[in-house]
Amino acid sequence: MKWLPLLAVGVACGGSGDQQAETQPVDTVVADAELVMPAIPEAARGRLAVASAGPLGLSATFRARAGRCTDPSSLQIAVHEPLEGIMLLVIIPADDDSLVVYPIVRGDALPAAPSARAGVQRIVDHRPYSWRAGRGEVTLTEWAGNLVSGTFTLTVQATDGFDEAMMAGAFRSLPVTALDSLVCRPSTQAPTR
Repeated sequence: MKWLPLLAVGVACGGSGDQQAETQPVDTVVADAELVMPAIPEAARGRLAVASAGPLGLSATFRARAGRCTDPSSLQIAVHEPLEGIMLLVIIPADDDSLVVYPIVRGDALPAAPSARAGVQRIVDHRPYSWRAGRGEVTLTEWAGNLVSGTFTLTVQATDGFDEAMMAGAFRSLPVTALDSLVCRPSTQAPTR
C-alpha cells in the first residue's frame, strides 16, 4: 500500500507531541450563513464518496483505503489520487471497534479517544490547497471482520486563509489492513528531520 504519499494530508490532520487534547469539539470556526451541509452521498463498495458546498468544490467518488494502527489506537481512511487527497483519522479506544460517533477535535496534541481529525488536499491549476476540519463528526456504521463503513459531515477551513466549506461523505466496505508503526506515527506527530 502506498500510505507514505498521504503524509502531507496526515500531518495536516494531526498534530505534534504525545500530549492528550480535549475530546470535546472546539467550535471556533464560524460557518458562512449561506452554506448548507450537502446530503451524504451513497458510496459503492470499496469507495469513498464526497459532496461539498462552498469554495472547496469537491464532489466525487474515489477508491479508498483503510488502515488500523495500534499505537496510537486509530483508524485511517485515506484517498490518494493525483490531484486530491482525503484523510480521516479516527482515534479509537484501544481494543474497541465501536460503532459510534467520533467528534472532530482541533489542536496540535494527539486527541484522546473517541475523536477524529480530517484533512483534504487538492491541486487546482498547479497550486496546492489544503483544508482542515474545524468541526463535525465521523460515524462508523459497520465494522465487521476486516471491513469498515461509515459517514462524515465536516466544516472545513482552508489552511492558508479563512475560506470555509461544508463537506459530507460516506465510505463503504473498505478492507482494513494493519499498518506499520512507522506509517502510523506521521498522522499523530510532527515529522522529524
